Amino acid sequence: MTTPAISASPAYRWWLAATTADRYGGSVTTLALMLLAYAITGSTMLAGVIGTVRMLISFGLAPIGGLIVDSHDRRRLMLLRAGLSGAIWLLIAILVMFGSMPFALLLILVSLATAVGSLLGSAGEAALRSMTTPEQYASAMSINQARDSYAELIGNPLAGLLYAIGAAFPFFFTVLGFVVMGTATSFLPPLKPRVDPKDDGGEAREPRWRRALGGFRWIAQRRQMLVLTMMSASSNFGVFLVFVLIELYLIRSGMTAVLIGLMNTAEAVGVLLAAAV
Repeated sequence: MTTPAISASPAYRWWLAATTADRYGGSVTTLALMLLAYAITGSTMLAGVIGTVRMLISFGLAPIGGLIVDSHDRRRLMLLRAGLSGAIWLLIAILVMFGSMPFALLLILVSLATAVGSLLGSAGEAALRSMTTPEQYASAMSINQARDSYAELIGNPLAGLLYAIGAAFPFFFTVLGFVVMGTATSFLPPLKPRVDPKDDGGEAREPRWRRALGGFRWIAQRRQMLVLTMMSASSNFGVFLVFVLIELYLIRSGMTAVLIGLMNTAEAVGVLLAAAV
């Protein structure tokens, strides 16, 4: 028997709408925050601090977020994230619109939004595993990766365009993404984590923090994984550093937000071409 196409599932279509709104809504925040931080402080160092803090929070809380997502209904977590994140970004947008956003408050609010995303953000991808067969999951992941690539390509130009219209517009766009995400998620059925039928209950009784540490031990005990992890981390850090330096240089040089966004698109196209080679 052939497996039905994943696109035939109404639940999948609602899930795709929710996660796509999440991706596209959030794609404008990185450049917009850098532009805003520089406009507030006039310092490229403080403008770069925003991105550094977001990265540290994301990596630091991601393992905890994985434990949360593996233990609770993914639909509820997606709704919770849409509500909390939408409220935080709405507050940021309103304060920016009225010119009442000091840098310290911006850093606190962005840190809170990033923490919510790190703890609950993986619920969307995890929910997909709760509604698909293994064959459908492979097909759905290819669609997701194409969607995310397009979001990366248009996110920065869109951020530059919206910021040129008004500094608060990129953040209102992000809020709109969370509104759409929450609305679409409300039509999903409960998406509880699946229980492996082969599990005799031993894993379920084991504390989740111990299972998480077991994953780190698995990597640490394999030389090849350690080498690959260090190679990936160092190369990605170098590429990320170069891209951020270019953005900060263009911001300090007075280039318009729209052109800075287009420069980021050129970088993304170059990465795709190199990946093909």
